[in-house]
Amino acid sequence: MKENHYSLWGELLFALFFLWVGIFAYYEAMSMTSGTWYSPSIFPKLTSLLIVSLCFYEIVVTIKKLGNVKVDIRAISGLLKHALDRNVLFMILMMFLLAFMLPVIHFTSATIIFLFTCMFFYCERKNIKSSFLYLIYSVGFVIFSTVVFRTIFKVILP
Repeated sequence: MKENHYSLWGELLFALFFLWVGIFAYYEAMSMTSGTWYSPSIFPKLTSLLIVSLCFYEIVVTIKKLGNVKVDIRAISGLLKHALDRNVLFMILMMFLLAFMLPVIHFTSATIIFLFTCMFFYCERKNIKSSFLYLIYSVGFVIFSTVVFRTIFKVILP
């Protein structure tokens, strides 16, 4: 069964991107606390190492699948057109906005705005009643995640 070349190239690009993310996350985890293995930064370090190792695995597997596939400019432009549609670009923009809003307005407000905006954009119904429900869902999720992470896991939220 021959796979779609778009998906293989997309998998390779995705794995390369997350390889960079994993390396950056490990670098950031190193500066969190002391370099000892029993420090609170052990889980971010282990998680980033897991991301890096799985990305290496995915890169090797995908390159083997690609085999002797010739690089075609039409295939690359088709991949970019398929991967960077309106919905994907919106979510990338929203994630960057969330990253910049977190230090300014903190976790609770930034996450409520992020969730509400994403639900409003992606859901088909865009009326007052639905908007109110999206707001309730957003606030409910933030309350739930704050209770779980602050009280049970003792995580300091940004």
